[in-house]
Amino acid sequence: MIQNCFHSYAFTYSNSRQRKDAETAAKQQQKCAYFTNVCEEKECNLRRAEKRSSALFLCAPAEYDFHYSSVKNNLSSYNMLECGFEPNSTPKASSKDEGCPPLMHSILGRKMSKTLGNVIDPLDTIKEFGTDALRFTLALGTAGQDLNLSTERLTSNKAFTNKLWNAGKFILQNLPNENDTSAWEEILSYKFDSEVTVVNLPLPECWVVSKLHLLIDSASASYDKFYFGEVGRETYDFFWADFADWYIEASKERLYQSGAGGKSVASVAQAVLLYTFENILKVLHPFMPFVTEELWQALPYRKHALIVSPWPETQLPRNTCSVKKFENFQALVRAIRNARAEYSVEPAKRISASVVANNEVIEYIAEEREVLALLSRLDLQNLHFTNSFPGNADQSVHLVAGEGLEAYLPLADMVDISAEVDRLSKRLSKMQKEYDGLIAKLNSPQV
Repeated sequence: MIQNCFHSYAFTYSNSRQRKDAETAAKQQQKCAYFTNVCEEKECNLRRAEKRSSALFLCAPAEYDFHYSSVKNNLSSYNMLECGFEPNSTPKASSKDEGCPPLMHSILGRKMSKTLGNVIDPLDTIKEFGTDALRFTLALGTAGQDLNLSTERLTSNKAFTNKLWNAGKFILQNLPNENDTSAWEEILSYKFDSEVTVVNLPLPECWVVSKLHLLIDSASASYDKFYFGEVGRETYDFFWADFADWYIEASKERLYQSGAGGKSVASVAQAVLLYTFENILKVLHPFMPFVTEELWQALPYRKHALIVSPWPETQLPRNTCSVKKFENFQALVRAIRNARAEYSVEPAKRISASVVANNEVIEYIAEEREVLALLSRLDLQNLHFTNSFPGNADQSVHLVAGEGLEAYLPLADMVDISAEVDRLSKRLSKMQKEYDGLIAKLNSPQV
């Protein structure tokens, strides 16, 4: 009996020991496979880095000096650091937060070469276009794809830098003096992290603040994923297409308004301009550190440098309903502008207009009648809002801006009838002569 128990225990112990040995061997094999894969990955990264060595000069921060001989001599150490290795140390796994810069090509997509003569020297580029324009151009590439670098892109981003500077000058010129403490207390009292404050803003202000908060969320998410090109393109579009082209132009009506309530209306516009612009500078600072820091330091009440200022908060309130309303407002302005261009109306000439829509749309469009008149060059005294067709509809240009939103522009205001008749008569006679000449050629006998 005792002998049988002993044999049973020995058999169980033997099986358990075999299982432990098998598990230990499997773990060792997994470790060996892991380090083998890591080393192979490092070798591949090292080979890619060597092929990309010429592009590393352009991707380095533009404010650094380029010592080509020093970089060339230390290229192997730089490549090891880039690939996750430390010189004279044991290789280790690279961090998931590391990124590889793209390879720079010419505008035709060919590799830069001295033989082909298509090399763009970064030092000469900085002198011509500026450091910020070069940095912004290099950062706009799509992750994982090579970048075709051209002077056209650099010129465009230099214009963007100038646009940013001019916007800053406009805002600074329209802010109150720092000694005017009461005006600054009113401006700084607006807190746009409150949903109540955002919802109660006028339509253009609510729209631009809501779009800014959407941009901050999108840019923060893209930065976390290292999608720098997406951040640059989204910020470029918001600043130029929304803030500069629309809100700055709309704010001029508030800033230059006089009469009762003019100061309070202007203070809202000043607060929104300042809040939006300083957050744009924060989002753009990693791309364009010099011009953004200079503009930041010029703004009043700056206690710290931009580089150490906190990143904008995310998940701030926004009003999607106001965004849709202002998009309808934009569609109406574009339709009127296109009609003016089609009929060659002089830019300085103010014309009449009748806006036809339902009562809900008329309510928020009519509240911004001054902004509509400013952006569309309309005669404010002859700007009418109605939910039925105007009496002179048959003698007006009919515009459809959107679903349930139309406009009628009287032809008498847009066109000088007698001058237009003379112009069309001359054009008709010219076309008739051309037609008669072609008919004569067709009827002439063939030689």
